[in-house]
Formats: sequence, structure tokens, C-alpha cells
Amino acid sequence: MFDNQKKYFLNTKGFTLVESLVGMGLLGIVMVAGIQGYDYVKKSSVQLTTLNTTENRVAEIIQSIKSNISQQIISYPGSVDTQNTLNTSAETGGVLGTAIYIDAILTTATLPMAWSLQSDSDVTTCTGCPGRYGYIITAEPNYGGLYRVTIKFTHKDWPDARKYTFLVSK
Repeated sequence: MFDNQKKYFLNTKGFTLVESLVGMGLLGIVMVAGIQGYDYVKKSSVQLTTLNTTENRVAEIIQSIKSNISQQIISYPGSVDTQNTLNTSAETGGVLGTAIYIDAILTTATLPMAWSLQSDSDVTTCTGCPGRYGYIITAEPNYGGLYRVTIKFTHKDWPDARKYTFLVSK
């Protein structure tokens, strides 16, 4: 019986220093990968929430415009070069000229509304909001009663502005 106990004690060794260091190294690698994965998931979640908020705001604007298009039609600012735009519009059948005209009006610096995930207000009210948006309604040439609505959204995390275009009838 004493010989069995002796063999038992001889076979029960602990981890060596090398085995412990290798285990701790592997644990460190797994932890670093886990933290990076968590950061990626968190960043993706914020981006998806921002895009979802944008899509919801676009849908709300579309519904608002569709419900009362006659009250939403606005006059264009006088600072836009309308004569040059009209000449371009006549040369290209109206499409390119209208796009140039809309881009001239909806510049990032002149977008009148500010938005964030929590709020939606005038630019003067929310100076720290990360996003801006605005829209313009133009009559669709050659189609009486149809209006093209162009909505432009910007956000500090986006490299380019997002533009949404749709048609509404009066």
C-alpha cells in the first residue's frame, strides 16, 4: 500500500514555470482579441443606430411632405445663380440643371436643420449636433402636378453626405 501512495505522489506534479507562462500568454492573446471584438461590435452598433435614425427621419419627412405638399413648397433663395442654372437646364432637358441647382442650394454649410440620435431641431438651437439636414422641393419638368423632393443628410462620422430623392404628386 505504501508503494501505491509513493507512485501517486510522484505522478502528481504541478505546472512548470514554462507551462504557466505559455498559458498566461495564450490568455493574454485571447483577451486582446476579445477586447478588439467588443470595440468593433460597439462601433458597428453606433453606426447602425445612426443609419437607422437617418432612415426614420427620412420616412417622417416624406410622410410630412406627402400629407401637405402645397404647404411644403418653398421659394428658392436669390443667392443661387438661377440664370446659369436655367441655361444648363434648357440645354440638358432639365435634369442636369435641376441637379446643379439643388446642389447649389443644399450645401452642407446651409442645411437648416440639426439632428442627433436624441434630438431634431434648428441649427441655431443645436450647435453641437453631429448631423445636419435639409430638403428642397422642385417641380418636375414636363409632368404637371409632380414634385421632386431632395433630402440631404450629413453626419460628422460620414465621409460624404447622403442624398435621398423621391417624387410626390400634388
